[in-house]
Amino acid sequence: MTYSAPEPYGPPAFGCAATAPNGAKLTAYRDEMPQNDPDHNELRALGSRLDKVRQRDGARKVQPPPTSLGMAFRFATELFAALIVGAAMGWGLDRLFGTSPTFILILGVFGMAAGVRNVIVAAKEINARIAASTGPAQKTDEEK
Repeated sequence: MTYSAPEPYGPPAFGCAATAPNGAKLTAYRDEMPQNDPDHNELRALGSRLDKVRQRDGARKVQPPPTSLGMAFRFATELFAALIVGAAMGWGLDRLFGTSPTFILILGVFGMAAGVRNVIVAAKEINARIAASTGPAQKTDEEK
């Protein structure tokens, strides 16, 4: 019995083997490639199992609406953080340029405005989440 080398794999235009920068030959052989195709029925079964798991996990991800205390803490955090960032930037610029209270006052006001904007955005986000969790609102007699 004689041994024959496996047939090189790759496009014939590039030759049978490529060379690495260090001079080593890089080859891939057809005999080393897997020859079995996946069974379509097994793939469909796997897809249906994945769909079931995604549906089950999707049902778990529905969160209850936030409490009043949670909303108050979120609003206070948004407002306070923006004010602190603005005032800190103003303090840094005052130290850099030697202008004592100028930038801290200006950027503190800008920080407060950014905080109010962040609170408005957070309120819209919370209202949208509450509306999504309760479903569409029904019209009353006055609205009809």
